[in-house]
Amino acid sequence: MSEKNNQPQQPPQGEKEKRHQRKPWHRKGQHSEGKKKDPEAIPILKYGPGNNFAKFKEAISKVALKEYGDLGKLIQQGTYYIPSAPDKTTYGSFDPKIDVDGMNKATYLARRSERWRVTARSFSL
Repeated sequence: MSEKNNQPQQPPQGEKEKRHQRKPWHRKGQHSEGKKKDPEAIPILKYGPGNNFAKFKEAISKVALKEYGDLGKLIQQGTYYIPSAPDKTTYGSFDPKIDVDGMNKATYLARRSERWRVTARSFSL
């Protein structure tokens, strides 16, 4: 009995080989802990009761606003963003006797054409 206690127990030969066998995609010294998540990255949408739809929607709306401007507001608001039409009454009279240099009319027309450009660009994408 004393002879059995003096000998260290070694695992069978098959188990020892399995324990030290390394997969080809595992390399020594390669760790994924050093990688940091990109705060602007869009997460993968998960399905089910533990989904991440709120985080996904927030991330995609930030990217859409950055990439597409006013059209990106579609995700947050649920409708297309269309700027309001300029009001003629705020620019004063267009009568040549009152608006001698024509600045009221020119300012109004410039704002109206800018609104048209923004609207046309939103719908042409």
